[in-house]
Amino acid sequence: MYSEQIDIEFDQEELPVSEEEVHENHPYQRNRIKDLTDRERQDIYEALLEVSNNGKLKKNSTSVIAYRFNVSRRTVQRVWQRAMECRAIGVPVDVRSKKPNNSGRKRISVELSEVARIPLHKRTTIRSLAEELVLRKAHCIDGLEKES
Repeated sequence: MYSEQIDIEFDQEELPVSEEEVHENHPYQRNRIKDLTDRERQDIYEALLEVSNNGKLKKNSTSVIAYRFNVSRRTVQRVWQRAMECRAIGVPVDVRSKKPNNSGRKRISVELSEVARIPLHKRTTIRSLAEELVLRKAHCIDGLEKES
């Protein structure tokens, strides 16, 4: 049907949008913060209060605030839920993290003098040393590293 060739000239060279740019600009694909500080939690709560109306959030407000603070929508919802629970029982609002400061595995110290008292042929491997000290291998390794 078209017998003539048509030359089209562009002002700018069009390049396909890379997948990285698509993910970079998408609000739910941004990098998430693993643990929020207590100040960040308080800031999220204050931002939620600004957009709330008598304790009711406006539509999509959790998504907007989640995007602003670079956290998941569920995290924002949890902060709001904790605040509402505090208000319901009549105590001051506390949105601080419930995670204790002293969490994780507790280290066991191993006295080097105890290790020295064990005969050399019974402490040639970590397994045999742990057996003689009546510890698990992991505790034995941790204790020796801590002493060094």
